[in-house]
Amino acid sequence: LDGVASELQIFDPAEIAEVVAGDREPWDIRPTTTINLESIMTGHTSATGTYTLPQGIGGATFDATTGKLYLYAANASDFKSDIYVYQVA
Repeated sequence: LDGVASELQIFDPAEIAEVVAGDREPWDIRPTTTINLESIMTGHTSATGTYTLPQGIGGATFDATTGKLYLYAANASDFKSDIYVYQVA
């Protein structure tokens, strides 16, 4: 679809805590950082050639202990799901 992309949105944990505490409305917080994931995950080679991520990112988690960001891409290569791991500095 045109105009649709996978995007990682990072929020300030303190602002999320304010929402949980009821001191702020959920729609009042905005991401502190956004990253277009398609731009960093295109051009990978599969058995059928070069591809982008047609299904995009289905999930993500960050391990603060190791500094690793895990991204789950549904149907990324040859209709098999992939997990990408990035070391965050």
